[in-house]
Amino acid sequence: MPVKDAHDLAESPHILRVGSSISTITSSSYGVVVADVHGSVHILNKEFEPISSWVAHVGGRVTHMVERREYLVTFGVCFSLLLPVFIR
Repeated sequence: MPVKDAHDLAESPHILRVGSSISTITSSSYGVVVADVHGSVHILNKEFEPISSWVAHVGGRVTHMVERREYLVTFGVCFSLLLPVFIR
């Protein structure tokens, strides 16, 4: 059975229709996690609808994600910085 958009059953989920803006996808204990080229991270439910979203990298994009022990770690590219920045 194909997955349909919760608001328009004739269409695929919105997040999948804008696939060119997806930079990385991973699974987590909360659901599927999708990051986009604008630096935002979205947790999706079983219907692929966003249940939570936030900006992880301002002025850049998310390149990698991994969840360990209920923490989601993201790595990204910031287009305004010349050197890498590590935050503790």
